[in-house]
Amino acid sequence: MKRSLALVFIFLVLAGCVSQPQPGTNQIPVKLIINFSGYSQEFDVNVSENSTAFDALKKVILIDYTDYPGAGVFINKIGNLSNSKDRYWMFYVNGTLAGVGLSSYLINQSVVIEMRYEKPAW
Repeated sequence: MKRSLALVFIFLVLAGCVSQPQPGTNQIPVKLIINFSGYSQEFDVNVSENSTAFDALKKVILIDYTDYPGAGVFINKIGNLSNSKDRYWMFYVNGTLAGVGLSSYLINQSVVIEMRYEKPAW
């Protein structure tokens, strides 16, 4: 009887420990959209709080990028589609061109991240 109670107690303690999220590990749902030449592909992914948009993108698709220390990453290619002389992968958050780079944007709430292959306005 004592052994059964001890096992139940251990199970309850362990179950409580496992189900409690650790600080900074809250999972946030993110919708990722890869949009190119009139086609788009959507992904639903969960990321840890304070992950970057770059972290989320790496979870769902192959990316070729250059890391510029202090400035962030520059996307060269997503999947099989590389930047060209007049079209680039542009980063949008909730439908608006992002004001920061992909590796600088911290995710703290559910958002829609979109990568569009397009001719920049500049």
